Amino acid sequence: AMPTPPRPPVAAEAAAGSSAGFSISDPVESFLGRPFKWAKPAEADVPPSAQGLTSLACKGAWRAVSSLSQKLLATSHPVDELLWLRWHRIVSLLQVGDVTSADREIAVLGDLRGPSWRYERYPSIFPGRRGSMIPFGLLLLQALMPAHQGAHADSQQRLHDLLSEVQAGTWVGTAAIRPGQPTSPGRPRASEKAEQEQQTLLAIVDVLCAAHDYPLAIAHLEQVGATEFRVSRSYGVQSKPPRTSSRSLRYSDEILQSKSELLQSESELPNSE
Repeated sequence: AMPTPPRPPVAAEAAAGSSAGFSISDPVESFLGRPFKWAKPAEADVPPSAQGLTSLACKGAWRAVSSLSQKLLATSHPVDELLWLRWHRIVSLLQVGDVTSADREIAVLGDLRGPSWRYERYPSIFPGRRGSMIPFGLLLLQALMPAHQGAHADSQQRLHDLLSEVQAGTWVGTAAIRPGQPTSPGRPRASEKAEQEQQTLLAIVDVLCAAHDYPLAIAHLEQVGATEFRVSRSYGVQSKPPRTSSRSLRYSDEILQSKSELLQSESELPNSE
């Protein structure tokens, strides 16, 4: 015989659930039998380390990220970890809306393309290493900073300049924000370049959406799709290019979702004719 399905709660049970502090109509709370409350972790809940910082960032506790990254920056670390900490500090400040402090933090680094940030300038410390120490994510943040201050055109110009550098292969530096792992050994350069191109194009789309230029945003999304297709073709059907971040794994879904949202937003705009 088939098992009897659970019956819906009667009025008495519903009243009991309400008196216990949870809604019987919420399926999650009903399943748990208690209120479903999620609290962001505090700085004191994690170890004062890069691992603790990552844990806070993954859970969206940006004020705690800002505080902990500032403390960790005051101690001695390898240069790649210092840059990783600085990146978290700037992102957290932007997340909480403190654009002025974020701009000041990135200004402390000076010219991100200057010779001071190149490995070959310090051969005794980094023997045999060449290129920029700066993570690509910091270049993106610097290019996006004017848009956070309302200057969308300035950000578009910076991002297009960065895109030209990536496409021409004139910028060689750290691929991802990973302390102690500036590049992945054996990782194909073509994949790294394509990933940076996609990230820059998506940043341009973000700025164009903020400026309400939806037709141009859609055109750039088409470029992202074309880039993804070129990379997949170059590695074959069975062998996908390696990734360095969870964000890159969501590119296809982001493109489809963004296209749908942009097309809907454009269709809702008043007709200029």
